[in-house]
Amino acid sequence: MSDDGAELWFASSRGGGGGLDALDIYFAAGGGGSFTNVAPATSLNSPFYDGFPTLSADQLTIYFNSNRLGSGDIFVAHRATASEPFGSPTPVAEVNSPRDDNPGWLSPDNCRLYFQSNRGADGKQHMYMAARAP
Repeated sequence: MSDDGAELWFASSRGGGGGLDALDIYFAAGGGGSFTNVAPATSLNSPFYDGFPTLSADQLTIYFNSNRLGSGDIFVAHRATASEPFGSPTPVAEVNSPRDDNPGWLSPDNCRLYFQSNRGADGKQHMYMAARAP
């Protein structure tokens, strides 16, 4: 959910998203404790699995997981204003591994991304944090 409660971003297998592989990303407008106007995030969705949307505090950046390149990788997309659609997503090469990587939380300053991955030798999901300078 956006910090101001105005948008809810989620993954769903409901129809209309365009993906053939179970999940797509959707958003809904909020206010007064309810959400309306559910719509697919067409600029983010692909014919593959797209999920785990993680929106930045300023609502201008979104991270999500997709298997469009094979394994489940983290992608990022940006937009100029919160009322515009996101631009084309790109993989986040610095954090992606040959295994599954899923974003979970982004710090309010956009400098720390917490994510889960099964990249370890045990093949189990573990939490990781990637940091960058402001």
